Amino acid sequence: MSKLLIKTQFLLVICFTVYVTQLLLVNSTLAHAENNEVILLVIENCSFCDKTEAFLNDKGIPYKRYDIKKDAQGKSLYRQLGGGGVPLMKIGGTIVRGYQPDEIIMALKMRRS
Repeated sequence: MSKLLIKTQFLLVICFTVYVTQLLLVNSTLAHAENNEVILLVIENCSFCDKTEAFLNDKGIPYKRYDIKKDAQGKSLYRQLGGGGVPLMKIGGTIVRGYQPDEIIMALKMRRS
């Protein structure tokens, strides 16, 4: 076999390994989120993201924050949840898009039911 073919196969194996690892991390995170965790996906300099974080902090709601431009896992979660802008939240099995305090409270109540 030529060296180029061997290098190409090696790179494909590495790319596949990275892809599977990211997929497993995302699925693990989403599975954990099904167990009532709050996931918040944001970007820097987003006033609605800041408002959502302030709301969660003011209410004492614990959450896991991902900046989708800086965190590969956050970017993958964002894609898997269908994107559509930020802030994007997953609260148990509910998705909340944008700064929606009433929807956040409703989703939090539903996850406790």
